[in-house]
Amino acid sequence: MSMMIRMRDLSTLLALSVVGMATAQVPTKCLEIESILVDACNPSSTCPGSSEGQNEMVRFRVGPAPIALSDLEADWPNGSWRGLVQNATTASITAQLNATIVSCGLLVEPPQGIMPAGAQVLMVTSTEMCVVGNSFAALADTLHIIFQDAGNTAGHFANSPAAGMPVSPTPPSGSGQRTLILFDNGTNCSDSATYVRELLVNTLGTYGGQSGESDGGTAEFSWPGVPQASYVNYGCQAPFTPLLVEAEAVGTLCGGTGTVSISAQVIGGAYTSVQWTGGTGTFADPNALATTYTAGAGDLGTVTLTLCAQTDCAAPICGSVQVPSGNGPSITITANGPLALCPGDQLVLTAAGADSYTWAGGGNGATLTVTTPGTYTVTGTNQCGTGQGSVEVTQASAVVVSISGDTEICPGGSTTLTASGASSYVWSTGTTGPSITVSATGTYSVTASSNCGTVTQSVTVSMGTAPAVSISGADMICSGASVTLTANSNAPLVWSTGDTGSSITVSTPGTFSVTATNGCGSSTASSTVVEGVQPTVEVAGADILCPGGSMVLTATANAPVTWNNGLSGSSITVNSPGLYVATATNACGTDTDGHQVNASLLTSAFTATPSSGAAPLQVQFNNTSAQGATSAWDFGGEGSSTATTPTFTFVDPGVYTVTLVTAMDGCTATSSVVVVVHTPDPGGASTIYVPNVFTPNGDRINDVLAIAATNIASLEVLIFNRWGEQVTELKRVGEVWDGRSISGNPVADGTYFYTLKARGIDGVDYDTAGHITVLR
Repeated sequence: MSMMIRMRDLSTLLALSVVGMATAQVPTKCLEIESILVDACNPSSTCPGSSEGQNEMVRFRVGPAPIALSDLEADWPNGSWRGLVQNATTASITAQLNATIVSCGLLVEPPQGIMPAGAQVLMVTSTEMCVVGNSFAALADTLHIIFQDAGNTAGHFANSPAAGMPVSPTPPSGSGQRTLILFDNGTNCSDSATYVRELLVNTLGTYGGQSGESDGGTAEFSWPGVPQASYVNYGCQAPFTPLLVEAEAVGTLCGGTGTVSISAQVIGGAYTSVQWTGGTGTFADPNALATTYTAGAGDLGTVTLTLCAQTDCAAPICGSVQVPSGNGPSITITANGPLALCPGDQLVLTAAGADSYTWAGGGNGATLTVTTPGTYTVTGTNQCGTGQGSVEVTQASAVVVSISGDTEICPGGSTTLTASGASSYVWSTGTTGPSITVSATGTYSVTASSNCGTVTQSVTVSMGTAPAVSISGADMICSGASVTLTANSNAPLVWSTGDTGSSITVSTPGTFSVTATNGCGSSTASSTVVEGVQPTVEVAGADILCPGGSMVLTATANAPVTWNNGLSGSSITVNSPGLYVATATNACGTDTDGHQVNASLLTSAFTATPSSGAAPLQVQFNNTSAQGATSAWDFGGEGSSTATTPTFTFVDPGVYTVTLVTAMDGCTATSSVVVVVHTPDPGGASTIYVPNVFTPNGDRINDVLAIAATNIASLEVLIFNRWGEQVTELKRVGEVWDGRSISGNPVADGTYFYTLKARGIDGVDYDTAGHITVLR
């Protein structure tokens, strides 16, 4: 990379004799106007009572012939020509001005009022000038100074119209031209110079500003030929060109290596010699204005090279140039948006830090437009080498926004809702930013945006209440054991033991409480744990179960009881023999006790011989019941007996139900037999009669169906229900039906049908059918 740098050193402006420069050029015409100090300084602090018009100055150069003061005349842009004077006043002013010069310049009045050929002349527009208003301290040449007579207070020149206005980089509009004409009446010759007041610059090189910034506005003019105006501002300095050195360099050094071309020029005065210094390298010719510089090992960063011009003044005039000493490029990559690329979007990557760039995968230049994620690498090159930079472009996903924060508020309270997942947020309340604080219930939504789009998410805030809490766990503790109590709540907990978890383990009996607290209040629950004992159980009840009966077994225990028949509770009712075991169980263990229930051996059964016959009929009753049982007989209401096997005579005809009740082990059993006694028939004729209704309800009245038969040798009766199913049968005279089916179960009330076949002793056969009604 080629670089040209020019620097000007104005810090030391000392007088020079014209040794290192050629003899000053002399105009071919009578004179040439070189400079006009338009906006002169007259600070009130140092020049009280002085006006700007009294301090304006014009610099011109005399041509090939001298000019007498009396022949010089000016045609001012403003005001009239007042003539030149040279007297004791002007001599005093000149002496005062020379006393202010710190360089090696000099102000002289024209000897005998004659301005020499080729002389530089400075004309002051009034002998009432302020000596310290515009400085001559840096004057390095010899100038002839002349003065217009007093009286110019308004000024001959027009300042910039932008004076007093805000500073601007552009001049104000307009083209207010002002022209100065100087006449040499001795030769009838003149020169003119025109400036544009809008182009006058301030001390910043711009336009406008307050008086301290716009003072010093000067127009300079080229010659020979048509004068071309240029605009400068040296501040509060008289209109002479200060001595300065300008230096420049072309090229760049690379980390202690390389060669650059350097050059300088001395402006505004003469010099006797020049010398380059600086850096750790070498100059091809350190005493030449133009030369080359080769870097040394220590030339890292910026290297400052300085040319100093030696003058006849005490100190040299110096100017410097700064030469960059670089390295291979350090590449940086920036993007015109986030490196997370949204679907369908594109991103422009821009590399910096080098002179030229080549992108991996194709593409030259500092920028690259990408549409897909990946790693993008660029190689940058400058005159010191190459360097690389990379950047990772990722794939952004669609905007996914979530809202966090408590969704319950207590009366008089508030909650903060915070959205995340995007870059900007607008809430339904009008609030912008990721968070809002709300104190009312309702649904709140947020519209969230990022470079990949916009989504809306909402959350509902409800009114909270004080927390609920309950305790679960065993309520009894056995010796040497422990139990765990668990609090059920959705709020922070504190136990009476000081614990703060959801559960505690206790090994001693007592009452334990837990308090749940949230922003809406607190609630407390308690649980009492008692000391447990080993369970005991004892079963009591009868030992013998009567036939067809039941009994109650009772377990006395200090714990819940279960039985081996699947029942639970302290008492059960049993109706079958067996071993019944009760088990008492609690947290401290189990205990069992059993009770054997035996079936009673008691039975009741007997036979009657005969069971029918003509009256009087003597019947022998044979007792087949269990041994050891007591007997109680009822002979159909005709008599009773406690004998084991009694004999009884039925005197009157009829149907008699004989009942035997036996008793043993606290139990009773009953059995019965029907005895049919009919009227004697001397003739021996057979008869048979079937009743059509009986009431087997146990009241011993018409409880059985008994067929009245006389002189019947054989009998068969079949009884059917209404569906034709046989329910019982009678196969001999004297046998009765007690209203039970063949299986022994009572039949339902209703109408039943029978068929009867019999033979009398007289040879008569009976074959008949009919119906019987059972009523209870």
